[in-house]
Amino acid sequence: MMKQPRVSLAERQLIELVRAAPPFCQPFEAIDQVSPAQWANIVRAAQQHGLASVLHNALCATGNFEKLDSDSRQPLERARWQTTAANWNAYCELERLLRLFAPAQIPVVLLKGSALALTLYPDMSLRPFSDIDLLIRDSDLLRVRGLLLENGYEPLDEMAAGTSLDFAGEQTFSRKMRPPVDVDLHRHVAVSAAYRRRVPIEWFWERTEAITVNGQRAWQLRPDAQWLQLSLHYALNHHQARLIWSYDLALLLNSWGQRMDWQALAATARQFGTLPPLQYALKHVTAFWGVSLPADAQSAWAKGQGSPRARLIFALARAREPHARAFWDGFSMPGAKAKAKFFGRHLFPTRAYMRSRYLIRDERAIPLYYVWRVVAGMYQVVRSAVSSMTN
Repeated sequence: MMKQPRVSLAERQLIELVRAAPPFCQPFEAIDQVSPAQWANIVRAAQQHGLASVLHNALCATGNFEKLDSDSRQPLERARWQTTAANWNAYCELERLLRLFAPAQIPVVLLKGSALALTLYPDMSLRPFSDIDLLIRDSDLLRVRGLLLENGYEPLDEMAAGTSLDFAGEQTFSRKMRPPVDVDLHRHVAVSAAYRRRVPIEWFWERTEAITVNGQRAWQLRPDAQWLQLSLHYALNHHQARLIWSYDLALLLNSWGQRMDWQALAATARQFGTLPPLQYALKHVTAFWGVSLPADAQSAWAKGQGSPRARLIFALARAREPHARAFWDGFSMPGAKAKAKFFGRHLFPTRAYMRSRYLIRDERAIPLYYVWRVVAGMYQVVRSAVSSMTN
């Protein structure tokens, strides 16, 4: 039985304040009873969950912004302007990248915030995003990496060269110039190898549509593929999911829910073994934001919770400690050679990575840290597996 999502008082009040504004328009009648101390906690929660700009917009739209004292108003105003500036900078850089990719005929699909701020939100200043997430084809990987390296980007530290793209399906490149920008290259929409193996990436590529970024052509996922990708991200990538991610799904459901083929999407989720994480995400979206599937689609999504294998994989992915998921990902790699490479890279990363990861000053101590890493890793896998059973 899936647990009910739990939130703090400040998070619950934050949700109710945002829901009071369009497009949900579910009034928060107790707003006059919110104390200054509670307002401070609500603003803090909004900042933690990426909803500061959304809260600012909601309070202004409902005529309640002036009810806050200046100590609570200022962080929200500052967050709105910071999001506007950061997103403007990110889209300028994205335009530059698209101009680089265009002559090489490299298609890129915008994922998560970089797509949603432009297409799902009424104002791009409402949806903050820290990275530009781009889905690329394997056949374009070397060319995209080369273009990034030639244009001021550097890959972030890895256990060994290629580890992130080979085993996590994504890699972050950072531009150190001012203002800094990070680009996440994705070979797949799922980080976990267990899901990448079951979910064909071509299904997503077949469900894309063109969008324009400052006059440059890019692509985004269609609503059904967007729902699957955002649900996987919400349910799998982080144990403590941010409310902004469930708000993304709520806006998507509000905008496209009546036009999506939910029966077909439920069948696809069962086929891919992704029904448990999608049900998990839907449960949170419904509980938090008061939106739901069309009546004729609810039975298809309420029917069962996927196969025992699908439920086990989801339980491991939701473990409080990530080591069990990493262990399962290793065994999910296709073929013995890939499995050996995965565990070899994770247990015995480069000496440079070991020095950086463990702040080792004496080179002679590195072999001892390798031994400790193996022993500690085995213990952490067991602890993580146990925690996944009680998650």
